[in-house]
Amino acid sequence: MSLIRQMTFEDLPRVHQIDRESFSTPWPVEAFTIELKNPKARCWVIQEADQIIGYIVFWIIIDECHIATIAIDRSFRGKGYARALIQKTLQSSRSEGATFAFLEVRAGNEEAKSLYNSFGFEIVGTRKKYYKDNNEDALLLTLEIKA
Repeated sequence: MSLIRQMTFEDLPRVHQIDRESFSTPWPVEAFTIELKNPKARCWVIQEADQIIGYIVFWIIIDECHIATIAIDRSFRGKGYARALIQKTLQSSRSEGATFAFLEVRAGNEEAKSLYNSFGFEIVGTRKKYYKDNNEDALLLTLEIKA
């Protein structure tokens, strides 16, 4: 059975490992350290047994939730863990007064786009050449968080 809990500084080596294996432009470990200290940030991990298998970082800014990053260890993908993290994020954000959620996703990331679409996220814009590693566009997605 999986557990979603707050990320701690002790989790950072594993979180950073998952991040490096998931993204061509991973966050530096210092970015996660900053977010753990940021009062607007919520940093969570999901674990199976005693192993961290994924994480999410999002911000609550007034009435908005902005999902900054999410990743699941490759060997655990496709099993509903990202869905569980997003669902808990949206529920928690709503309880904190957020009425909208936002995120950016690579235009070519079909798996992530399908997941976000299943929650009802809609494309509302494009950031041209947003990703510096390959100049890929980012799609801006939004979702009204309903009670």
